[in-house]
Amino acid sequence: MASALPNPNDCCSCADGTSISTTTLDAYILAQVKGSAAVGIYAVASLSDLRAVLTSSINRYAVVFGSTPTDFTNWKWNNTGTNADDGVDYVRPNDYTTAGVWERATEVSIEIP
Repeated sequence: MASALPNPNDCCSCADGTSISTTTLDAYILAQVKGSAAVGIYAVASLSDLRAVLTSSINRYAVVFGSTPTDFTNWKWNNTGTNADDGVDYVRPNDYTTAGVWERATEVSIEIP
């Protein structure tokens, strides 16, 4: 059975062990999930990058890799959320107006609509 996780050889010619950027990984995931159409699955390096995802995007799910293993977090989008941005359980996008927040995903598995 083939691995579902990307391998550097799957998305670039970096067989020398060069790290895959989150931009490359995001593009790889999108291509595998639904061709080249954006489906709202994001892979970003920091909470600042997560805040930069526009509310007009088709937000569904995000993975924040962070700089250490403990920074790795999963987030799901709540269109009607109005919680304050605490950087722990809730993150508001930079273009927040009246609703729409990222909530820390605590589920073992998440269904993406």
